Amino acid sequence: METRREQNHKKGGNFIPFRMTDKLAELEELQQRLAGSTVELFEVSIFISLSAENKDDLEELTKYIKTKAAKHQVKVNHLVRQQEKGMNSVLPFGVDHMNKAVCTYLLTDAAAVLLPFSYRTYFSEDGVYYGINRVTNAAIILDRTEELNANGYILGTSGSGKSVTGKFEILEVRNKYPNDELIVIDPEGEYATLAQPDNFDGEIMKLSPNSTTHYNIFDIDLSFSEDGRDAISIKSEFIMTVVETMKGSALSSEEKSILDRCIHKAYYEYQRSNGLDDTKLPTLTTLYELLKQQPEMEASQLALIMELYVTGSLKNFADKTNIDVKKKYLVIDISDMGDQLRNVGLQIVLEFVWQRVIANKKNGIRTWLWCDEFSVMFSGEKSTESGKFFVKVYKRIRKHGGVATGLTQNIEEVVNSPDARAMLENAEFKILLQQKPSNLKLISELFELSPSQEAYLKTGEKGTGLIICGKKVIPFDNRIKQEGIVYKTISTNFKEYQEQLKKGAV
Repeated sequence: METRREQNHKKGGNFIPFRMTDKLAELEELQQRLAGSTVELFEVSIFISLSAENKDDLEELTKYIKTKAAKHQVKVNHLVRQQEKGMNSVLPFGVDHMNKAVCTYLLTDAAAVLLPFSYRTYFSEDGVYYGINRVTNAAIILDRTEELNANGYILGTSGSGKSVTGKFEILEVRNKYPNDELIVIDPEGEYATLAQPDNFDGEIMKLSPNSTTHYNIFDIDLSFSEDGRDAISIKSEFIMTVVETMKGSALSSEEKSILDRCIHKAYYEYQRSNGLDDTKLPTLTTLYELLKQQPEMEASQLALIMELYVTGSLKNFADKTNIDVKKKYLVIDISDMGDQLRNVGLQIVLEFVWQRVIANKKNGIRTWLWCDEFSVMFSGEKSTESGKFFVKVYKRIRKHGGVATGLTQNIEEVVNSPDARAMLENAEFKILLQQKPSNLKLISELFELSPSQEAYLKTGEKGTGLIICGKKVIPFDNRIKQEGIVYKTISTNFKEYQEQLKKGAV
């Protein structure tokens, strides 16, 4: 283009043919797409192999294909005296013996129309089973931890088999990696069955106003440090955030100073024991009593704010922990948490998960986290803090040997939240189940799916869809036989639950 301008200038003109300006615009657009996304440019050669019983039939078939292609503005040429090279090119070795004589260049989405799926068999010795490849009918055995990050999502409309798919993965992970720790944040009360003694022999942390479960937010590992801060300073900052949520507005500098002073006082005796005497471990009640002893008026006001969570009806976090939080399978049931406890509770739940991840890393244990309906972290007027903390967990869990999975049917809420959308785009592992038309459009744009790939997300068949693992896109079928014990253990079908009630099986 510059050369043409220079030549025109010497001749006293500045005319540039439209064909050249149009080509320049196309090249600039191509450059922007390649630089600003995960789109790649592929060199593609397309060969069509034909066979027939006689020459006349072969010529007729060739004419038919050329005519069909021409209707779609595609030109097809047949090889003359180059049949051997053509035959070698269509063999399944991926070698172009025509020396790029018929090659073109396509972007990822265009190339995906021709090669929409990963046809190879995926079998990782360290992986778990995710179903059957609907193209090759081979088992899909994948190891998420082999990717850039192991974080993932399970996305599907209501009734698509989302929760069953999540539970199936939990079953597979528990059987494949018996030494790993599995934690589920359960907003619907669906995962407790797996914690029963005849299944995983896990533990259930039931958080609701009427629950007898207690978790001490002052539980701490004194040896932990981060960014040059000791464990108590980090814990103090977290507890101040919790109290701020209880208050419903930002803490003043005076209130922060009072809280920090009282928190350090609360840990004093426990520090003197070097963290060995659990009887001296403080609780939220300890902080409440210390605040009442302080001379400042702000301290009395803080104590009054905390009263509901210490002596009132929302005292799940007021006393010492009374469950075994070190079980290999732990369900955090928040289904009956209620709006009043929710905002404080979600912050504490996520901080607890983070502490477990850190503790497990020290012992060489990998932590798996599933959060069903994870959009709850980003919905509601006061979800800012829980959303921020959830983003932190997702960003950093990989560095501590953890694997996080979010499940949701509310894809619109996720896309509308900048933090949640960024987490979704950066995750390397996605299970896409059946989608509503409106959600399918969002997902297709988000993951750059081709029309043939989209087709697997609108069949209406439960437990089927696409798996995106790194750059692999695999159509899968993981429908579970209803008469099997696995299905009965993990099914969430209400009609089947009613039948079990009638039979006395529940």
